[in-house]
Amino acid sequence: MIKNGLTIVLALVASFVIAQSDSTNNAFSLARAQQYALENAYNIQLAKLDVYRTIKKKKEITAMGLPQVNAEGSFRNFAQIPTQVIPNFVEPAIISTLVGSGQLPVSALDQPLNQPFIESQFGTTFNTSLGVSASQLLFDGSYLVGLKVAKEYVGFYQQLEEQTNIETKDAVATAYNTVLVAYENKTVLEKSLKNLQKTLLETKAMYTAGFVQEQDVDQLQITISSLENSIKAAENQAIMSEKLMKLQMGMDVSESIILTDKLEDIVESLNYEDLSTQNFTVGKHIDYRILQSNQELMRMSWKMEKGANLPSLTAFLSHSQSNQVNEINFETWFPSTVLGVNLSVPIFASGHRMYKAQIAQIDYEKVGIQLTQVEQALQMQSSIAKLELQTAFDTYQTQKKNLALTEKIQQNTVIRYKEGIASSIELTQVQNQYLQTQGNYISSIFQLLNAKTKLDKAHNNY
Repeated sequence: MIKNGLTIVLALVASFVIAQSDSTNNAFSLARAQQYALENAYNIQLAKLDVYRTIKKKKEITAMGLPQVNAEGSFRNFAQIPTQVIPNFVEPAIISTLVGSGQLPVSALDQPLNQPFIESQFGTTFNTSLGVSASQLLFDGSYLVGLKVAKEYVGFYQQLEEQTNIETKDAVATAYNTVLVAYENKTVLEKSLKNLQKTLLETKAMYTAGFVQEQDVDQLQITISSLENSIKAAENQAIMSEKLMKLQMGMDVSESIILTDKLEDIVESLNYEDLSTQNFTVGKHIDYRILQSNQELMRMSWKMEKGANLPSLTAFLSHSQSNQVNEINFETWFPSTVLGVNLSVPIFASGHRMYKAQIAQIDYEKVGIQLTQVEQALQMQSSIAKLELQTAFDTYQTQKKNLALTEKIQQNTVIRYKEGIASSIELTQVQNQYLQTQGNYISSIFQLLNAKTKLDKAHNNY
């Protein structure tokens, strides 16, 4: 009996520990949600694969200039050996010999040949060959520049990965704030509904006692029904926002998640003075650095096109063994070895290479203009982000004061309503005003957090 009781206790403890562990695993602060996204988001995975692919491409290009070794073999069965027609050199040789020995007169040399051509078959029925060849690029201007381009491309895609990380963290932050705002809105509406339901019960009791009219009860019921619909809409909005956030994080949208950060705590932790006085350095911004890398790639491409006019030099070595017989027999092989170099010197291409180099130069100059344009755009983006933050902060402060005043008015109106001084219509109007002010307050928090997120992205603070 004791043993069974101990087993039950251990099972309950284990279940509690597992439940606590699951709860911890599903609990996400904004920082943890962003870190999770950096490890699991779909666009992050694609960006990592792009970098990995570029590294492999660099190795592929490098290998092109390293020794290349190939082996080959062939076996041929000439069921019918090809026939070739060649000049008849046999008959003149025989006549010349006979004339020299005195068996034919000298005039025989001037006689036409009986057959000007003869049909001949060369080769054997079975031909087998085995060979190996090696080559090494000694010099190629385009290849040398291509190696530098491949290395630069690796850095370029690493910067693109960094840009993807920043955009992902920004998207997760915006989605996280959206979910918090959606649930906060739902909580506020539920709190108001609870208060109204309490007021409705009191009003019904007052109606039964004959202190208020039936329309007062009906008016509150209409307000409550409208509020209940608003709560359902807010709940659906929160669920959709949460699913979108999980999608951006790379999490299964059906998996449960708990947000641990509180909306008010996030707002209180913002240091407006520090944010509004941040200095902006364009050279540190990822968009600017990516364009700088692109400019360098265009410069190297231009250089590579100019290098196409340089000669290329390749060394090669090949060795083969051949077997030629009329009956299959692999005892006799004939070797052949060739060692040499190939030199290719571009001389004339009707301007093809020249125009390609000029086009590459134009592309390089275009990126230079774009770099200036992006620099100015990023400076403007920083200024706009600061102004939006200032506007959002001022709006938040105003809405916070308005909420305190509206709440005070709402509480006083409820007291006046219970005392019979205020009507149900007035109570409903004040209640709607309170809900609208509460919504404006929550919206101001959302705008403030979004403005902060925009400034972080504009200043490359992620």
